Amino acid sequence: MTTISSPDTGKVVLVPKPTIYNGNASEFNEWIMTVEVYLVVHAVKFTNDKVCSLAILAHMRGGSAGPWAKKITDERIKKDMKDWFSLDELRTQLIAVNITRRRREHGPGF
Repeated sequence: MTTISSPDTGKVVLVPKPTIYNGNASEFNEWIMTVEVYLVVHAVKFTNDKVCSLAILAHMRGGSAGPWAKKITDERIKKDMKDWFSLDELRTQLIAVNITRRRREHGPGF
């Protein structure tokens, strides 16, 4: 867990490291919010899209998320940084994958 000082109060704020995401659609919104907060707090480490993408993909293992993350990583690992997702693009991709999965699990009316 990382501690930072709040700019408003100067109090120490705890920022947990993101958990591993396995593709469970009901956990997605909380997980992606935790990832986004972590990336903002550690912006000095996450200086470009490639680093951000790899950090996010590294937190996707098991279930349906693991194979998807591996496929994306394998496709892009050898490409220039310009070919990596921005945080917004990756979030959009993940949301689309989760919506598709929910529709498959719950039917087209979901």
